[in-house]
Amino acid sequence: MFKRRLSLLLVLALALNFVAVLGMGSPARAAESPSLASYAPPDTVIFVTARIDDAFIDTLDGLRAKVVDALPAGAVPGMMNFRALISMAATSGGLNYEKDIRSWLGDNMAFFVSNPEMLVQRGGNTPEDVTAAFVVDIKDRAVTVKFVDDLLAKTPSAKGMFTKADEATYTVYRSTEGDKGTKAFNSSTAIAINDNALIIGTIKGVDAAMGTRAKLFEQEGFKSALALLPETKYNALIYIDTGALFKLGVQANMRLSSASNPNAEAMANAFVDAIGPTVVGATILDDRTLTLDMAQKLGDTSGLEKLGVTLPKLTPIKASFAANIPATAAGVVEGSNLAGIIDYALTNVVSLSKLQSQADAERVAAEIKRFEDEFLKNTGIDFREDIVSWMTGDFALISGYTSPKPGTATLLNSQLFPKLPVENAVDAGMIFEVTDKAKVDTLVAKLETLIAVGLKNNKEVTLTTETIGGAKVLVLSGTAPLPSGQSTKLEFVIGANDKVLVLATRPLAEAILTGAPGLDTSATFKAASVYLVPQPTAIAYLSNDGVNLLGDLGLLGAISDNLGRAMRGQPEQTQQKFVEIQTQLRTFLALIESATVSSTTDASGSTVSRAVITLAK
Repeated sequence: MFKRRLSLLLVLALALNFVAVLGMGSPARAAESPSLASYAPPDTVIFVTARIDDAFIDTLDGLRAKVVDALPAGAVPGMMNFRALISMAATSGGLNYEKDIRSWLGDNMAFFVSNPEMLVQRGGNTPEDVTAAFVVDIKDRAVTVKFVDDLLAKTPSAKGMFTKADEATYTVYRSTEGDKGTKAFNSSTAIAINDNALIIGTIKGVDAAMGTRAKLFEQEGFKSALALLPETKYNALIYIDTGALFKLGVQANMRLSSASNPNAEAMANAFVDAIGPTVVGATILDDRTLTLDMAQKLGDTSGLEKLGVTLPKLTPIKASFAANIPATAAGVVEGSNLAGIIDYALTNVVSLSKLQSQADAERVAAEIKRFEDEFLKNTGIDFREDIVSWMTGDFALISGYTSPKPGTATLLNSQLFPKLPVENAVDAGMIFEVTDKAKVDTLVAKLETLIAVGLKNNKEVTLTTETIGGAKVLVLSGTAPLPSGQSTKLEFVIGANDKVLVLATRPLAEAILTGAPGLDTSATFKAASVYLVPQPTAIAYLSNDGVNLLGDLGLLGAISDNLGRAMRGQPEQTQQKFVEIQTQLRTFLALIESATVSSTTDASGSTVSRAVITLAK
């Protein structure tokens, strides 16, 4: 019973930290990592901090209520709110949460682990080898001490298990060997209380927290990683010394690798040195935008530079490029300077091969040259000159999806509704910014020749030319068979105006080339773009239609293995069940107005990424 009760605080802290990352709450009283990072030793490799205050719990319960309200009655039977779950957990340990714990428990918690070598060593490790501890804010030292004293006193199995003493500014409970059945547990546990915090962990962890040596919050790597994050306060924050953890893995495998490749150690160390700390923060902005930020600090790249390996120089996306994307787009992925990305990849493939041997580098370079020569010979298109050379501007992958009424036959689910007419609810395509119109026109002309030759004996697909929005385009037309036994007409357009080269299904291509309202005019996208990182080098965006597309694909994927058998045996019941589930899914996904992921790279090479889900008003 004692270990159950003693573990209760750890369980509560873990549970609250978990929901902090997933649920997130208002940042008004967010956990400030420096306050609890003052207990973590300087060589900490994992540090987690989160809010555990009443306001945060209320926020989580508010989010839970919004989700439950969007679901059909009974869809989540018995789903308790977070406050009730916490109270139930306390009751299971013989405690009253509000009376026995909340009265002294503060607003923040933290967890840290140092000496990471203990995490990867195989065999022989016991808890006393690990430096780890939980730290929680407290409101009243005397009440906290009394709580621990009472907990120990009323638990028979705890008799003789801890010794209590004053150490510097702390009241400390150190475990003894105790009975044989719990020797390892007893001999590794300590509790410490000062005026501001309760610490529970291994003896090494608690001693490190109480120690007077420098702490994590004073370390430059920790401070500089936090400084990369867009917000100053988060409800939950995770810091990982990623380079230190990678180094352990490298050291563990170095002997075998070094034997087969003398450059392996230098190469591995160079890559590990270039990996700095990672920090992740979770919060909610403007009451409805769930936000997860991640910063990856770049470490020392001098080793990579000596090996001839360079880092990519990514180009920010122009905000004006969104005008070329239809406002009705369901999903968009944007990037810039594809030419630079391709050149970087090819150059570094050769550089990395050189680390194996000069012969390997020459062989890889020859393979790249052979590919380019064969590509030109077989297509009449010069890969670098006709394609890569002008792709220095922005580009985008675009999907269109008009969320159909549940039960509608589409390209995605036609097998479910073989007797219904099929709606082409899905569009897809790519656009590339035109930086050299002459080269783009040359590419389109060469594509026309190439496609015409390929379709010479094909009676199912035709190639025609026409004008859309003043631009001459190629149109590939054909009939595609569907799993239901039906078929549908598809048309794919290739062409360019002065702004973009378009490769897309007809409806999407027509919207782009005829100047339909752009994404920059969409109220949903404009609201979402407020939360993009500054000067993003990559953007992914989903409207509610895009979210529905993912939901419909996920639903179809979940039933795909048994779909054929179900349709042969009970077609009407299968259709009815699908419509029912799709309707419920749509109701739930209506909670989401949009979702975005964006990232950027600063002058030092460190990256900042942000994932956002904006809830509907």
